[in-house]
Amino acid sequence: MRSLRAPLLLTCLTLLLSGCFGYRLMRPEEIPVPNYTPRPVVIPAECEGLIARVAERGMAGMSDNDSRMVLFCQQQQMLRAQEEEAAEKKLEAHARAAGLALQVATVVIGATIAVLAWLF
Repeated sequence: MRSLRAPLLLTCLTLLLSGCFGYRLMRPEEIPVPNYTPRPVVIPAECEGLIARVAERGMAGMSDNDSRMVLFCQQQQMLRAQEEEAAEKKLEAHARAAGLALQVATVVIGATIAVLAWLF
């Protein structure tokens, strides 16, 4: 049994290290970092005042141009909310993936330690 341990250990270490060499050679600046900020959606400055005026008086007393502007402002605000929600979902998905990767790495390291403990 003693004569099999050395080649088996050498084979295991070779396999483990060969899988890790590609990651060691990467520099931190080469790792792409995803952008979690929502895309900017422009909302004109007069939208807040116009929407406040509509909230007080209603749409009945508004001109045709003002009512179109209110509709545009509402659409822009909806787009901004959708962009923020999409960015949040992307962040949550990446956090779940990172958690899974951490769990897998923990299991692999634990299994490696168990195999090495068994060999010695």
